[in-house]
This record gives sequence, C-alpha cells and structure tokens, in this order.
Amino acid sequence: MVELNSYLDPCATRLHSIEGALLDYYVTYHHWPASLQELRPIGNETLELSCPISGKPYIYNRLGMERPGDARKLLVYDPTPAHQGTRWGIAMDRDLTGGNPVPEVISIPEANFRAYRPAPPPAPPQFLQRPGTQPPVVQPQQ
Repeated sequence: MVELNSYLDPCATRLHSIEGALLDYYVTYHHWPASLQELRPIGNETLELSCPISGKPYIYNRLGMERPGDARKLLVYDPTPAHQGTRWGIAMDRDLTGGNPVPEVISIPEANFRAYRPAPPPAPPQFLQRPGTQPPVVQPQQ
C-alpha cells in the first residue's frame, strides 16, 4: 500500500483547514460546534466541507468516535474509503496536562475504521452533598 501524505492529498488539505477552524472555535467557545457549518475559515482560505475525491460531505460527530487502544477521538472523517482503501479524518487527543485538545489529520485504513464506535456522552457533573442535608426538590411547572 502506498503511504498517504496529509500535506499532498487534496482531501487531507481540506481537513487541515477544518482542523484549524475547529480548534479556533473550541478556543473561542470552549466546546465543539453542533455542526461543521458553524465553523468559519481562518484567514483567506475557503472552508470546503466535502471530500474532493468522493464529492460527499465529511461526517462530523462532536462527541467523537473511539477505537479500542487509541486514546484519540475521531471527530471528522471521510464518509467512504475513497483514498486507496483508507479514509482521512481529524482525531483529537489531549495535551500532556489533559486539558487542551490537540488535533491531527490522520489516514485510517478501512479495517481500523470499522473498529470505531460512537463515544458515550459525558457523565453529568456530580455535586457533593453535605452530610445531613437533603437534595433540593424541583417542583414541576404547571
């Protein structure tokens, strides 16, 4: 199989632009957008949201897709393996402090892509309760 280069492939180049716009959005709003259409291009570049090879729009999952043995979450990816049996995608990792997202455009062989599953939603925050107190009761509105 030929090694794919993310700086030479036109699909990966588009994903690099989306990667920058995603990171810019996250830094500004502290969460991921609901859809890729909320992103704005950085500088004078155009933000193309579909694969130039298949012509199909990229798939976006704001919670990410997980694969066993890989700590990164796949947020954006090709809808088909149109690149020599692989898909391009944007995977997010965390920096060494565990806080800031670190994006990377990656090539995903189809066999590896099949192992991805939607990430579960984050757990709701847990609030500590002082001993001897009761949690507040919320009355339904009528």
